[in-house]
Amino acid sequence: NDFVAVGLALAAVPAAERVTVHAGSPLPGRPVACLGPGTGLGSVCLAWPDGDGAPLVLPSECGEADFAARSAAEWALRSHIAGKLGVRHVKAEHVVSGLGLRRIYDFLRSDAADAAAPNGAAETSGTAAAHEVEAAVRSAADPSAAIASRCTPGEPGADATCVAAMEMLISALGAEAANAALRFQAHGGVFLAGGVTAKLAARLGAGSALRDAYLGKGRSVAAYEGCPLYLVTREGDELALDGAWECAR
Repeated sequence: NDFVAVGLALAAVPAAERVTVHAGSPLPGRPVACLGPGTGLGSVCLAWPDGDGAPLVLPSECGEADFAARSAAEWALRSHIAGKLGVRHVKAEHVVSGLGLRRIYDFLRSDAADAAAPNGAAETSGTAAAHEVEAAVRSAADPSAAIASRCTPGEPGADATCVAAMEMLISALGAEAANAALRFQAHGGVFLAGGVTAKLAARLGAGSALRDAYLGKGRSVAAYEGCPLYLVTREGDELALDGAWECAR
């Protein structure tokens, strides 16, 4: 499992390759959770049963769990994905992943979005510029990368639907990170790692959207607000190799 290797590398990630999204109150020796949006949604938990030494890395299949919609737009997105894939079980990784970004974009470009689309994406979807962007996305070798290249507000080439798609992905990622903090009581920290996180680190770390989604569970926040949230900016493959090295030492 490549994400077990990522988990093994976390303890050695230098401060220069880690961005603090929510400082929390980290407690040494307490569980650490890690999520990695990529083709799917990787996940591991780290525990120190002996209190020190090498961690026990526990692989997880949290990406296979249900996508929990939290708004009208997310419920519409969930229905859209279920219809497109012909499934009843819409997984977290159907949304929180690189492929998920493409699915969100397709949803926002569809009639299903309508009034549920955030930030006026539906109102701009019929413009000539939007159609040009859609053609570019659909013809791209990596449609998700094409969307990500147009997702930063105020930058040349930014597209309203791409921006809205990234905002929905960031919100869903923050909520899923909070789920991990709750499930594992990850007072050692919740880490977002992997290739997608590294490539989008600047966008994920900009503003307060990711942090707001992480701390968006109402009264339940009291049960995990001490759990820090970090972005790891090191590329996923390099991080996994670091973990393999840590295991071999």
